Amino acid sequence: MTDIEPRLARIRRLFARLHDLGWTEAAPAPLDPSTVEGFESRHGIRLPENYRRYLLEFGDADTGLLALAAYGTPLSKQDEAEDYFRCNTEPFPLDRAWAGTPEQLEEYQEEMGEDADHLDPDDFYDIDGDPRDGMLHLGGTRSQLYAWLVLNGPFAGTVWVDSTGYAPDGWLAPAVDMLQEFVPEQWWEPLRDEPWFPAAEEPVGGPDFLDLTGDCLARVVLRAELRRAVPADRVRAVDEQLTGLRYGYQYDFRKLMRIDA
Repeated sequence: MTDIEPRLARIRRLFARLHDLGWTEAAPAPLDPSTVEGFESRHGIRLPENYRRYLLEFGDADTGLLALAAYGTPLSKQDEAEDYFRCNTEPFPLDRAWAGTPEQLEEYQEEMGEDADHLDPDDFYDIDGDPRDGMLHLGGTRSQLYAWLVLNGPFAGTVWVDSTGYAPDGWLAPAVDMLQEFVPEQWWEPLRDEPWFPAAEEPVGGPDFLDLTGDCLARVVLRAELRRAVPADRVRAVDEQLTGLRYGYQYDFRKLMRIDA
């Protein structure tokens, strides 16, 4: 990939901004090259270059893309992962979003009746092998939404979201629109019109691992800046507003900010 350097530079800048804002946890902790090379040797692969560079400079993905994921699988734990989440180096079989086989579509339609009208038959197609072949598990939410990194083929280095455990009509698709499931905007959206709301960095978008990681870090920076921008007489009200939104029951706002009081 010829555009790795500017993406890494963006991530460095965002981590530096977090440090300036008082970030106290999960600072970058680069993996030793022997750890990365040992993993590659055991599995007979070379990791996608964008992911590999991130590991060697910043560490496991829980410091970036999946900082808010409930269940992550760092590289050091990949060999101990359950079979479903274990690194699989077979050829990645998908060429677009996939929701199952044509036979599964028929089953869904029979089972769900009118509720199956939203299913797109084009997302149901036959493949050779398992849909998670050629993927490395990165992490997931409490609602069984999983993120995977593609290891080979034309999509190597991209992140795909697996919602097959989230709903009976779930699918595997490049992680673009579904990133909010890992880093929801709902925490701060009601505050966007406040005069003290900090300027937000526009997301880059796209399923590339480094783009998604940068977008995630930009949201973490936004929350940290928001925590600093809230007027003193509004802190309690804003905390209550944010923690009362979707997913709020899972997190304490002040702890989520990782900012010293």
